[in-house]
Amino acid sequence: MRTLAQGGRSLLPEMIPGDPRLVEEWFRSVYVYRPEREEVLRTVFHMLGDLWRGGKIEGDCDDASIFLVASYLSLGTPARFVAIRYGGSPTFGHVFVEYLDRQYGHWITVDPTIPRGVAHQFNERLVVDGL
Repeated sequence: MRTLAQGGRSLLPEMIPGDPRLVEEWFRSVYVYRPEREEVLRTVFHMLGDLWRGGKIEGDCDDASIFLVASYLSLGTPARFVAIRYGGSPTFGHVFVEYLDRQYGHWITVDPTIPRGVAHQFNERLVVDGL
């Protein structure tokens, strides 16, 4: 992912806004949630191929998070993965993204798999910086 980000914007579609605050809106306009019976992590290049061929990016929460972190890093914006554990579950069951709003100095949550304004109720969170 770091290679993609260091490669610059030429590896990501020109339609991705240059302003980090607009990336979520753009992503929501091209993203289609697709649940998986078997866990498969899609690469950014695979998702870009889907976008260029069909105009949409499909995937579940980890696929959306991978693409979003790469997008934010390509803009030079710090971004990280956040995994959460619900209830008494022994595993982390969902992942989303946070990026650093440099103007205000706080992390902004981005999760296109749920409607805007909905907050997750979780017991534990694990944060991993974008790699």
